[in-house]
Amino acid sequence: MAKKKAKKAQPKKKTKKKKVTSKITKKKKQMNTNLIGMAVIIIVLAVIIIFGTSGSDTATEPVPETCDPPNILHNGRCCMDANLNGLCDSDERGDTQNGGSDSAGPVITLGQNDIVIETSIFEWSLGQRNSCQRCADAPHLFDCTGIVKPLLYSCDNPDEDSRIDCITTVTGDTYNEEATRICHTDDIASNQIFVRLDQTNNVRLCCQVVDFDGTPKSNEICKTAVIEPPCEI
Repeated sequence: MAKKKAKKAQPKKKTKKKKVTSKITKKKKQMNTNLIGMAVIIIVLAVIIIFGTSGSDTATEPVPETCDPPNILHNGRCCMDANLNGLCDSDERGDTQNGGSDSAGPVITLGQNDIVIETSIFEWSLGQRNSCQRCADAPHLFDCTGIVKPLLYSCDNPDEDSRIDCITTVTGDTYNEEATRICHTDDIASNQIFVRLDQTNNVRLCCQVVDFDGTPKSNEICKTAVIEPPCEI
């Protein structure tokens, strides 16, 4: 009976060890394969992120939303448009360099204080005040549409070899006017914008230094003012 038990016990123990060892080996190989695959994926993603980020940083440049006059926005960059025709001056000259940057700009800077609408010295005369009141009281008898008064403006030209051209605009309920005038730096009485007695006058004055052939040499300065009638018409 003892010999039979010994023969049966030996084969059972050997078979179990082989099966357990085989399963462990397979699991280790599978884990190693998975770890290697994950490591390769992580390395590839890291390379893509690093090179993709560095490439985008060097290639992307901020695009301006607006440009300071007389510059205009063209193809994602600011360029000079001194003659205000909607085209880059460098493109018109054909001398664009360094990827389209302008090498020339206004040679003169016109300041805000160089252009003044002389509202401080403007005043309706006594006769104009009386006329306004008559037109307000009896509009069927009196007509004030032809009564105007000059509003003066002054200019300080920083370049004696150039002149200052101005565009004057008057808008109101009954009358609108736009005109181009030369600003006389030494004769303010010649610089006149005519405002009307029968309306609220919204005045706009835009001036720029130009050559005597009309070529702009500076930035443009614009000023506004409101001239009310002397009475309620």
